[in-house]
Amino acid sequence: MSWASIGQVKQTFKNKSEKMMSDIFSDSITQDEKEPYTPQLRGSSLPICILLHAHDLLKPHVRPKPARLDQYSEFGTAAHNLFQKKVMQSKKWGKYLFGDWECKNIKCEKIIYRFQCRPADWATHKCTCGTVGLKYRELEGFYKGVLGIHVDMVLKFKGDVFWVTEYKTTGSFKIKDPKMDFKPKHFFQASSYPIILEDVFGIKAQKFFIGYVNRDAPQFSATAQRQHKFFSFDCNTELMKKRREQLDRLVEGEKARKAYFENPTVKNLKKLDSLRPCKCKADYFEPLMGMHGKYEPSESCPFLKKGGCFQGDSMSSAAKKLHQIIKEKSNEV
Repeated sequence: MSWASIGQVKQTFKNKSEKMMSDIFSDSITQDEKEPYTPQLRGSSLPICILLHAHDLLKPHVRPKPARLDQYSEFGTAAHNLFQKKVMQSKKWGKYLFGDWECKNIKCEKIIYRFQCRPADWATHKCTCGTVGLKYRELEGFYKGVLGIHVDMVLKFKGDVFWVTEYKTTGSFKIKDPKMDFKPKHFFQASSYPIILEDVFGIKAQKFFIGYVNRDAPQFSATAQRQHKFFSFDCNTELMKKRREQLDRLVEGEKARKAYFENPTVKNLKKLDSLRPCKCKADYFEPLMGMHGKYEPSESCPFLKKGGCFQGDSMSSAAKKLHQIIKEKSNEV
């Protein structure tokens, strides 16, 4: 049984108008879209190949927006806001919530307190715009001015013990699966946060978490079956040191990418190509660290079947194709 068939029920209609209203909603909610976008180096896009990023920058900045994924994205955004609000309001745990605090008025959103745990007047503070109460604002920053992040939640306990959390919404069938595991892509994203928080804010996190929350069913009581699952990781590990090396390589790669775009010589291309993440198939398929984690099981890097980037010291197929596109575009001018 596919995920698309789960929960399907054949409907009957009492009259034509009832069916018509259902048709209107069904046709509208399932329509795919296209949206303008600018490829960016973001934590949510990890793992990132700088060569694929360069290719994306040369394409028309319009991408498909499937209806199903659009719904997931919108629901996910609303869910994140809810999770942050509920933790902020918690009598037991809200005092540990760490970040920035802003006016609740979406037309104002003036930051009142920065870089601290929940302030004592979070519920009673009156902004100059007249709005009463504050809301949590995620910590955000750029790793060495290149890779941007928004951290879903930071908790600060006694003794400057910091925990960092990345939330994801998922379906009931995943939460109920005892063999459920985290996605490597999500590990890439979440494991970058402690590194960037230390670089930008001087925060040394002890743990980071990936939390999957059931979007199909609420957690209606503290004693009910839990509709979520958290995966915990320690920050002081060799794996994290290697992740920092990957991020530094990405930073250097972006500098090389800009240099090549400004002056597309073979020399600059070779420098850019030398900073690609995969030099062999083992690099690509390395658990938790390889580019394969970016893709769903049915997908793969577009250059994997074209010899990949595994030609040893010779230039990769991705770099050669990039140079060809650059030359063709320069001839069009």
